[in-house]
Amino acid sequence: MAVEERRAQLLRCALRAFAHEGIGSAGHADIAAEAHVSVPTVFDYFPTRAALIEAVVDEVERFFSARSASATSRFATVREQLAAVLRDFADSCETHPEYARVWVNWGTSFQKKIWPYYQRFMTGAMKFHRDLIEAGLARGEPLHSVDPDRLTYLVIGTSTTIVQMKMQNVDAAWIALYLEAVVAMAIDQKAI
Repeated sequence: MAVEERRAQLLRCALRAFAHEGIGSAGHADIAAEAHVSVPTVFDYFPTRAALIEAVVDEVERFFSARSASATSRFATVREQLAAVLRDFADSCETHPEYARVWVNWGTSFQKKIWPYYQRFMTGAMKFHRDLIEAGLARGEPLHSVDPDRLTYLVIGTSTTIVQMKMQNVDAAWIALYLEAVVAMAIDQKAI
């Protein structure tokens, strides 16, 4: 297997292992077992636990950032864009559940070596939502009272709840109604 191909395979296996065992528990041996390779092979590609964790959280961040950008590109208003991001996130919980599980675990891990990556993710998420709002304002949307930071925390909190609802097999129609209500609340600022 080519070097890049093997690294991609090991990263996929690491995502699955982290999704099942947690960021704080999964390690090189779990990835080796998942990939059916030796533990030294995993160390060849991820020489330390820190390198392994960084690769996994970077991949999760890349995945959700790309999906959010893609989801918003098809809609014209901030309200539509937020709804699209949340719907796409809900869909990803079914199509790529390991990403959602790692993300939720990552967001609740306050370990010194993991938390700075999540802070970086949140900084990027804040910028993403701030840019959405600024573009909406430039188009003349009535968003003057929308605070990008509150909006980001509301969307992130909703995303965590979506993962929990998906894992509990909550009815998809109910989740859709919930997402619409959250977007309305975020834009109208009625409850925050």
